Amino acid sequence: MALLGVFLAQTPFSQEDSDYHSPEELNQYHQMGIESEDHPIFLHSSECDGCHGFDPAGIASVDTFGNDINIFDDWRASMLGLSAVDPYWKAKVAHETWLYPNQKEDIEETCLKCHAPMGHYEAFFNGESYLMEDFHGDSLGMDGVSCMSCHSIDSKNLGQGFNGDLTLDTNGVAYGPYPNPFAGPMTAFVGVKPEYSFHVFDAGMCADCHTLVTKSIGIDGNYTGETFVEQATYHEWLNSIYSQRGVTCQSCHMEQVMQPIVVSSGINGLPSRSFYRKHGFSGPNKQMLQAIQQNLNYLGLDIPDSLFDESIARSEQLLGQRTADLRLTEKQIESQIFIDLDIQNKAGHKFPSGYPARRAYLELIVESPSGDTLFHSGKRSNHRLTQIDQAYESHYDTINNEEQVQIYQMVIEDNAGQVTSSLNAAYSTVKDNRIPPRGFSTNSSVYDTTRIVGDALFDSNFNLDTAGQEGTGADRLTLQLNAENFINQGINSLNITAQLWYESIPQKELEGIFSAELPSSDTLNKVLEGNYFPVLVASSKLDNIIISSSTIPTEFTKSPVLYPNPATNRVFIRNVNSLEVNRIMAVSTTGQSTELTFITMDDREVLVNTEVLHQGIYFITLNTSNGQQLTMRFIKHQ
Repeated sequence: MALLGVFLAQTPFSQEDSDYHSPEELNQYHQMGIESEDHPIFLHSSECDGCHGFDPAGIASVDTFGNDINIFDDWRASMLGLSAVDPYWKAKVAHETWLYPNQKEDIEETCLKCHAPMGHYEAFFNGESYLMEDFHGDSLGMDGVSCMSCHSIDSKNLGQGFNGDLTLDTNGVAYGPYPNPFAGPMTAFVGVKPEYSFHVFDAGMCADCHTLVTKSIGIDGNYTGETFVEQATYHEWLNSIYSQRGVTCQSCHMEQVMQPIVVSSGINGLPSRSFYRKHGFSGPNKQMLQAIQQNLNYLGLDIPDSLFDESIARSEQLLGQRTADLRLTEKQIESQIFIDLDIQNKAGHKFPSGYPARRAYLELIVESPSGDTLFHSGKRSNHRLTQIDQAYESHYDTINNEEQVQIYQMVIEDNAGQVTSSLNAAYSTVKDNRIPPRGFSTNSSVYDTTRIVGDALFDSNFNLDTAGQEGTGADRLTLQLNAENFINQGINSLNITAQLWYESIPQKELEGIFSAELPSSDTLNKVLEGNYFPVLVASSKLDNIIISSSTIPTEFTKSPVLYPNPATNRVFIRNVNSLEVNRIMAVSTTGQSTELTFITMDDREVLVNTEVLHQGIYFITLNTSNGQQLTMRFIKHQ
């Protein structure tokens, strides 16, 4: 943010930016503005369409290649523009209030503040309540996260709110990114005065609705008195390198156009403005965009199909090019084949982030040269992952079985310790191995809302480099295969494919909603029919891996290998070769040293007792009689 602020402050604006009309015209417009006494807080998006929508003259909102990039059309086919239409959201609200009828008003009010902010706050400022029955007949509410939802946000308390508690300027202004706005026409035509404020570039603009803390409801249907951090995307960004570098939400989700753009139509002589950002708000929810596009008539929406094509393409581009990288690296140690899969999160927050149901998973396929599948983790059938645990899948550092599937997700429990998909029943987190962003630290002031939970916390390759330093924003997973199993089948080479998939609405999360048999559940079921396919985020492939039960690469005759890792009470150290190990020490991350005892030892490996160690991260050091010292990283489980 600071870097962009300096850049804008140093950018010269010509006299034409404000004096492109004659004095007579300026005086006329200013008089029109002064005479306008109507200063509404909110406007329906249709009021903004006239100047910031499609320009038939082809002058405004057009790039130098002639492409139409108008604000209104880009916005209305985005998930922000569709926030009040989203059938998943509507069904989820109905289901939660069906589960907890005593808290119906609280639940509806909380949900509507973010999905229908103008309707909620219009009622709030008039001292009225605003529930779903009010929303369904309200054009402001149905307008979703519309223009004035964001452009009336004040710079005060920016980034401090949550649950849609917006600080709004009620003085009839619309904050924008350009100094010296020509205010006359907008003030006269719609009664709102445009004002420049740099805070519209700030990630805090998004914080209030992308930080959600719910009041936990117990299995008895009453509030437990505890709260639960359901979403903390803004805090995840704060706990990243991007917040330090001024790369904000807008930087990634609102594409910047490098050429100057005329930003308003219908007014002769407006100069072009630089640093124009498109309002497509590219996000990862391709699944819902496709579902809505295929049901426009059924949902009663009058939005051109072509706008959805563009919005879906933006979602695909975001997921496929700017979300994560995946790389495979092959190693062999005796009869074991180890394939390291390195996943680098490129997002400015956790991946996945936001709504808890969202998840990403790895699909690992091992094939013979003839194309026969020999190993398949992450297999799908009837839109579901198969061979996974009923409650939830553990986080893995090593996969050596098809029934192990690496799923990056947040898993929540109710106050009885049962896994739940109900947001209001959420009491504690049992698993959160969503991949952190670069720069993420457990020492951050916002770590309490962005915690890593479960086995990932003890994974030496999860957000940690080889020296144990946090902030890589990556995870390394190892696929372990026994070469002898393939050699015995007459197979001497392998092809290995890894794919990282993203699901915004896993079908399993819908079971509770559909079981309620509510009208909104039926609508969602119809809309989602045929739209359960995940989106490919990244892939990598290794072909023609030659396997041998006797080959030991030279590099591994020099360094010991510690396995399994993580482990509990015993660990092997292989490839010690002729080293005369006389002492093994374990040093914790706090610096405490513990000497470990040998269980067995030969000229190839040592079996070490780790029972004396507490759960945590350690550095295992081998000391030899000839003065050598070799160190490996180790994770101890309970």
